Amino acid sequence: YQLQGVGDTDLYQLFCERYSHLVREGGQLGVVLPRSAFLTKGAGGFRRWLFEHTAPSRFDVILNNRKWAFPIHPQYTITLLTMRRPREMADSVVSMTGPSASLEQFTTAIDGGGITMPVSALGSAGMAPLLPEQRHADLLSKLRQGVEFAQLRNPEILKSKIGVSAASHVTPHRELDATQQKHQFRHSLGPGRWPVWNGESFSQYDPHARGVAGYCEPNEIQPYLQVRRSRSRKFKKLYSSEVLADPATHPVHRSRNAFRDVTNRTTSRTVIACLIPPRTPLTNKAPYLLFSEDWSMQSQAAMLGVMNCLPFDWLARRYVEINLNFYILDMLCFPRWESTDWRRIGDLAARLSCVDERFADFAAEAGVAYGALTEHERAVMRAEIDALVAQGYGISADELAFLCTDFTEDAVPRFYREQVLAVFESL
Repeated sequence: YQLQGVGDTDLYQLFCERYSHLVREGGQLGVVLPRSAFLTKGAGGFRRWLFEHTAPSRFDVILNNRKWAFPIHPQYTITLLTMRRPREMADSVVSMTGPSASLEQFTTAIDGGGITMPVSALGSAGMAPLLPEQRHADLLSKLRQGVEFAQLRNPEILKSKIGVSAASHVTPHRELDATQQKHQFRHSLGPGRWPVWNGESFSQYDPHARGVAGYCEPNEIQPYLQVRRSRSRKFKKLYSSEVLADPATHPVHRSRNAFRDVTNRTTSRTVIACLIPPRTPLTNKAPYLLFSEDWSMQSQAAMLGVMNCLPFDWLARRYVEINLNFYILDMLCFPRWESTDWRRIGDLAARLSCVDERFADFAAEAGVAYGALTEHERAVMRAEIDALVAQGYGISADELAFLCTDFTEDAVPRFYREQVLAVFESL
């Protein structure tokens, strides 16, 4: 078995690899697979074989509500794959249906032709999205013309003829494992102790600090974090040895962009990111973005603004099942910086994030004020961010309005949708 990716090997992945040996030239295959076969990094080798050497004809996705299809966990999403292995090059277009949540929906779906989209719209990882209608596929294809997170660079660095160095990169990072490093934050609330946050400790632009994982002693956690940083390849790629040698430069001492690891596409918002105050270690349920030294506070805030906006959330919903893991984040597309007013987005996101004196230093570096905002002020700022990001993606007013219909009225009220569209049309 040569195609297995990183992580624990799932049994279905071994069967997927066998298909590459069993399906002869001119042969066909029909198989039931977990949707993770088209999402996870471990199944990446199978997808490369599938899209490079075969012609998938259909992906029929079903949601196993109340176990209507299979006697397994009802939350599992399942993909029915049909493909052929011709001698010619693989087709450049794939057809999809679903997710069908009942036998009636499935019967209707398979009677139709499904939706079609170019293979290139699946991205570099070949991850199959959930696309209920053709309009979803058309919009996804447009959003995927942006830049994948894994290739994203600092917008303040102009691209030269020789390209941009890896030192201008940004990458997600986990700080503490909630189980293995539990002893590091075993303490209760006490004078001088630092709170350790998880994903429940914040919401979008809302560092409310509820549901903390525990508390740690600074003189215990700081040496531990410093040792981990000194051994990390990720840090060594982004920082000089002089910076890494100084414990005072560890990101835990500064405000950071974090996001919830546990989520799903059916909640009010799928991507939940927030600026975290200094001296607040984070568990693996709240990874944070690790920026190289050349990223300003304004450009870091712009990243936060994009992640919390409606278009990016809509894109994430096409892929996320129960986790926004690093592999999915890496292939989500941001709008191209050169066509996006990222500086304005950064100013707005920074002001939204700096809700009190905990963020005074970040606010000063970003050039914004800090303090509480009224709900009206926050809505106006967020609507402008949503409109600016949509403009950066190059979508139309009709596409933006359609995008908003993917969210419930509770999540995105009608008045707010109208506000976003009004700002968008005024740009």
